Amino acid sequence: MEKFGFIGGHVTLDLVNTVHWRVSLSRRFEALATYDDLVTWSGLAGVLEPAEAELLQADSTMGARALDDVRRLREAFYLAAVHDDFGAAGQVAKSYRTGLASADLALDGDAWGWRDAQLNPRTPIARLSRAMVEFLTSDRHRLIRQCGDDECGWVYLDTSRGNRRRWCSATGCGDRNRARAYYRRRNERTT
Repeated sequence: MEKFGFIGGHVTLDLVNTVHWRVSLSRRFEALATYDDLVTWSGLAGVLEPAEAELLQADSTMGARALDDVRRLREAFYLAAVHDDFGAAGQVAKSYRTGLASADLALDGDAWGWRDAQLNPRTPIARLSRAMVEFLTSDRHRLIRQCGDDECGWVYLDTSRGNRRRWCSATGCGDRNRARAYYRRRNERTT
């Protein structure tokens, strides 16, 4: 199993998917076990530039608290995005407002965007909360689906024709569930 899977279609959904086997009581696995995991994931996901990731890995003294906060934010976003939980959406909004307090509106080329005043262990949280609010207030929010596997729980944007995608991955959960269904049908015919 890969530690990080980038199948969500949006960075915030990929963050939700840092919990493997989300709906399984026995197999659930936290991919963001340490602050360094968060920084590594943030670099791979494009939340941090490579040079920023290097600087944050070199100084992770405040990392434990930031890691706890990003996990709480991730779970609040999951509840808001997948289950339309208004209380959880309020937690995302609060994190968004906090993150904006440390950012300035800046022109980057020909587009305006948020620029963090300084790099610190909470930078990934600020950037992710901004991405979460941007996502939740867009039309893409309606395309969120959760994997049809009984234990997986990964989420993704369903951009398939007719919005009929059932699995987070056709070769992972899809193949496993199709094989189970085949053997179940085969056993039913023989009994």
